[in-house]
Amino acid sequence: MESTILGTTLHDCGWPLHDLAPTLNNNGLPRDVFETPRGIALRVWTVSVNQAAGRDAYAELLVSLHVLFLSIHATISDPVDRFEINKFQHQQVELQEKLRRRLRLRTDLPLKLGMADDPSDNQEQWLRLNFRLLQALDLISLAMCCTQPPFSKTREVWDRPDGIPVSLTMNRVDERTVRVSPWPFDQPFIELEVPYRAVEARQYEDEEAFQQEFAAVPIEKLNLKATI
Repeated sequence: MESTILGTTLHDCGWPLHDLAPTLNNNGLPRDVFETPRGIALRVWTVSVNQAAGRDAYAELLVSLHVLFLSIHATISDPVDRFEINKFQHQQVELQEKLRRRLRLRTDLPLKLGMADDPSDNQEQWLRLNFRLLQALDLISLAMCCTQPPFSKTREVWDRPDGIPVSLTMNRVDERTVRVSPWPFDQPFIELEVPYRAVEARQYEDEEAFQQEFAAVPIEKLNLKATI
């Protein structure tokens, strides 16, 4: 469980690479996370995996599975971007095979997105369970941080390999509170204090002007809450 918690903690830890020097979209507006181009995404995903490397092999495997999943589901039309994404995916597959050997997970099973498609092995069942938990918590965090939750429910999760699968739903109560059902935590609510910089929602002349304004405003705290 500690390795799963660490993997969940680190799964997006590469994002400060962009967030400390945020960029603009094609319309000159501050870029939304869902507008991330290939070049930024690959750097962020690579840093996330590298930050996990050496700390815990199982956590590193979960982070690698996360970025592999994101890369495969990214919408890519440019052939150069597709080539770079494919190269990144091959690197993650090779890394995951090394981590599997280190963790004594099976390497003779047919895998889909880095996991056994229909696992009968107990370790594979736990890996799928833990990865689904990571994904669910990722979506809950997005629901809390975005103006509107980008997803209304998670993929199915379990509390144990033979447990009943259930999807968690997410609904906004107010601008700073999200309701999650069924509630997956052992406390009645979770409160987060998120640092942010408030900049004007407008078109900017260029990224340098935007980043200068971004750096000039003070860091504030945004209180967010997830509840039953």
